[in-house]
Amino acid sequence: MTVNTKKILFADDHVIIRRGLKILLDNNFGKSNWFEVDRTIEVLQALETNEFTHVILDIQLLDNSILDIIADIRNNYPELPIMIYTMCNEDIYAPRMYNLGINGFLSKQCTEINTISAFNNFFKNQKYFSDYVLEKLICGEKTQKNPIQKLSEREFSVLQLLVKGLTIKEMCVLLNLKKTTVATYKARIMEKTGTDNIVDLVRLMDVYANT
Repeated sequence: MTVNTKKILFADDHVIIRRGLKILLDNNFGKSNWFEVDRTIEVLQALETNEFTHVILDIQLLDNSILDIIADIRNNYPELPIMIYTMCNEDIYAPRMYNLGINGFLSKQCTEINTISAFNNFFKNQKYFSDYVLEKLICGEKTQKNPIQKLSEREFSVLQLLVKGLTIKEMCVLLNLKKTTVATYKARIMEKTGTDNIVDLVRLMDVYANT
C-alpha cells in the first residue's frame, strides 16, 4: 500500500450497494483498499485490528443499528473520518450524527454528481451535510422542536424497533437486554416524546421524517 492509498472500512448490509459505491469511488478518486462488513460486531472487530484512513457506514446493518456503537467509535477513534451513507431519513438522523462529530451524512438517493461531490469533501477531511441539514442546525429549529432529539442513543435504538412493531421479548433478544431494561427504555421514550402508545410514536416519527 502506497502512502497515499486510502484504506476504507465499508459497512453495509447490501452487497450490491458496496460494490456499486466502490466502483464509483475508485473510478473517480483512484484505487483504494476496501474492507467490507455487514454487521456492527464486524465493524468493531475491524477497527480493532486495522488502521483505516476512512470509514463509510450505513445506519442499519444485519445484526443491529450503528446507533448503538457510533458514539463509542467516535470516542475511541476521534480523528478517523466517518461518512454515514444510508437510506434513513436525514431530518431525523443527520443532526444526531453531526452532534456526535461524524464527518458526513449522505443519502443513497443522491445523484451520482452529488455523491462524488460529497466524497470529494470527505476524502479532503472536510465535512459534508446537505444544505437543508446545515440550515436546520444553524437555525436550531429542528433540534429544539423535535422531541426525538431528546432521546439517548440507546433510547433511539429502542424507538426504531418499537415503531417497526417488535415486541419487548424480540427486542430483548436483538439488543441483548433484560425485559425490565427494555421496558424502562420504552417508558422513558414515552415520557420524553409525550406519547403513551405505539401509534402515536409512529405518527411522531412520520411527522419529523417529512417536515
